[in-house]
Amino acid sequence: MLVAPYRVGVDVGGTFTDLVLVDARGEVRAFKSPSVPANPTKGVLAAVELAAQYLKGSPKTFLTNTNLFVHGSTIATNTLLEKKVPRLDCWSRKVFATRWKFVVQSERIFGTIVDHSHKF
Repeated sequence: MLVAPYRVGVDVGGTFTDLVLVDARGEVRAFKSPSVPANPTKGVLAAVELAAQYLKGSPKTFLTNTNLFVHGSTIATNTLLEKKVPRLDCWSRKVFATRWKFVVQSERIFGTIVDHSHKF
């Protein structure tokens, strides 16, 4: 049986929401629930419910016994990595110039980060 207080980390992804629970002794348990892209909160609450059921308690008791709750999301990261970002057109020279300045400065710091083959 896990011992309170708990530390919890939740990651909301495009397909699944993962919850990792660490108890006071360092024991680790992981729970996975389907993500709900239209409402990511539902995936988080479902994962909390799974953890509470495992502990044979309610979500309220589980969260009351949680000292740290960290939340993150890979939805935006995955969207960029999978190149599922819709094409954006620049509507003004000012916007384009600002964007280009950012790209050039970023490349000086991080190296090439933009595929310049895109046509605007």
